[in-house]
Amino acid sequence: MKQRLALRILAQLMGWSDQVAQREFAWLKLMSRLKYDSYQGYLAGVRFVESLVVWLEQIEASERQAAYDLVRRQLVFVSTLEMRRLVERFYPREVEPRLVKEAAVQCSMPPYLVWSNKAASQLVSNLRRKTLFIGLSDGARMDVFRRANTGLISNEQTVLAPLIDRDKWLDLGKELERDLPSDPSGAKPKFTHVYLIDDLTASGTTLIRYNAEKKLWKGKLKKFREAIGAARDALHDDFPLDAEFTLCVHHYIATQAALDGVKALCAQAAAELKEEWFPRIEFSCGLLLGPSATLASGDPFEAIAQKYYDDELENRHTAESGVKEMHFGYKSGRLTVILEHNTPNNSISLLWAETAGSNGKHAMRALFRRQTRHV
Repeated sequence: MKQRLALRILAQLMGWSDQVAQREFAWLKLMSRLKYDSYQGYLAGVRFVESLVVWLEQIEASERQAAYDLVRRQLVFVSTLEMRRLVERFYPREVEPRLVKEAAVQCSMPPYLVWSNKAASQLVSNLRRKTLFIGLSDGARMDVFRRANTGLISNEQTVLAPLIDRDKWLDLGKELERDLPSDPSGAKPKFTHVYLIDDLTASGTTLIRYNAEKKLWKGKLKKFREAIGAARDALHDDFPLDAEFTLCVHHYIATQAALDGVKALCAQAAAELKEEWFPRIEFSCGLLLGPSATLASGDPFEAIAQKYYDDELENRHTAESGVKEMHFGYKSGRLTVILEHNTPNNSISLLWAETAGSNGKHAMRALFRRQTRHV
């Protein structure tokens, strides 16, 4: 009943004929049921169609069609099942091929023969156990990752957060020693690969950024490197990471701009910080967002995003990152992407922002309310 009322109000707002309304209602009901109603940021009793009505009400009648077209044709909603699929295919698509290739090199054979050779397949198993998986946030879905790889990945090689304390490092090392033999020289087995995992990188600044004025490196990679250094100094030979370990940073979803920017900054950090940086670092993603996931230059919605913007979104956190305005999202990401658990702040701000309009600007109403970490 509530959805029917919302649809009727929507038809009036949009000025649809009966024929157009019938067609659009069918699409809205389908997409709401399959995707949009599953968004976790809705308030109690509110779902997509109701949220769409409230969102369109803030926009003048002459501009509503352009706003609706953005939702109808450009919105990219990553559902729970789609995100789960990205998590499930992470190991077989990204990790195992790397292990097989490395085993093939060590055994001097082509990769396609590895599984038919007992020694080579055992080496793959050992290399797998020497790989540590760390979630950068709850978006890493480490619980889903572990269940999807039961029998391959043990709980003793997965960690929920990158800031690992001394006792946890010791536990990881002891469990590794129990599972793998020492080498002929008697040296303890060490992790040779570390995967840092997260859901999305759209600008890359969460991972790494550089303040040229203060000559200061920041971001999760810098913090992780500092934590590793402190743990190695405290634990010495009991520290379970190999001195020449390879760091692999994997995101389930990424933009090309983010990957390019992070790689360039990491190269700069390696040249500047030298031994205080990682010996090797690589990047991968499960889904690379293309141009269709961003608002094109000249799109009619550009003017709407600027007209109904409230600069209350700009705060000290955006200023510290060098962001002057958020019309098209953080770092002008221009994304039209919604994740089922939250909306990236790199997406167009009118899709996710809620403001009171107390500064005399437009009070923004969100289509998909974002849970904001920084205020």
